Amino acid sequence: MKQLYASSYPFWVTSRALLIIVGLADLWRICIHYHNFINTDLLLLLFVIVSSIIFYGEIKKSKPNMILKYVAGLAALGLGLFIVYYKLSEPEDEWLRAMNYNKFDYKKVLVYIFAAWLILFGLFDFFKFDIDSEN
Repeated sequence: MKQLYASSYPFWVTSRALLIIVGLADLWRICIHYHNFINTDLLLLLFVIVSSIIFYGEIKKSKPNMILKYVAGLAALGLGLFIVYYKLSEPEDEWLRAMNYNKFDYKKVLVYIFAAWLILFGLFDFFKFDIDSEN
């Protein structure tokens, strides 16, 4: 796993920038439409702030703050697992209805891919993979 993360380090740095942009867009949407936050939104806000600090350090090529990477990893893991839990807890009627009409729900597949991306990204930060690390 370390070899995979080390060889794809630029992808994960780019992913951090994309996740920050997506997180900010979602927080903006929540503020405009709902005017309130729930626990997952606060977790997303924490992830965006901490990831922004880490991304700035990665761009400056400074030594990463491992506590911040640990927090960002836990937040990304929590968000990814929450998305999977939320989608799996939908009523079975929707799944059965889609099967009866022979439809394939591409949106649901994209949500699971996004959740898997978040979980892998969380592991990247949680296990403190760094391009210069020797462990």
